[in-house]
Amino acid sequence: MIQSLSIDSWNGNIDIGETYDNPSWELILASIARLNGKRHTLVSLNMKDDSYMLIGGGESGKYIVTTSFNNVSFYNLVFGSMGCEPIQLVVGGQLGDYPQKMCVDFDTMSLAVKTYALEGKIDNSLVWELD
Repeated sequence: MIQSLSIDSWNGNIDIGETYDNPSWELILASIARLNGKRHTLVSLNMKDDSYMLIGGGESGKYIVTTSFNNVSFYNLVFGSMGCEPIQLVVGGQLGDYPQKMCVDFDTMSLAVKTYALEGKIDNSLVWELD
């Protein structure tokens, strides 16, 4: 279902990232496993209908997951019980403050990615906030 996958790769302040067409599940999993909040900070999964999922961060096992089906409304994956105290993460090569509740662990992030990659939708067993 995924038409393309992009992963950034920072060399100083220059992104020399890669894009793959029709990625396998193994390539998707390997790409998100590379996220480290330093050189690799963002993976983009793009569908044919222009919907997409962005997975960012990776440092200290913290990830940001955002999905849009129309590029107008955005769904952010959250831990419902966590607070809004900001945590700093590098996403897309830029340091930013993200509410603690948006910084999910690897297992939660990978479940969201798997459902999106295989079914083209958000996983309703997870908590999403409309932004």
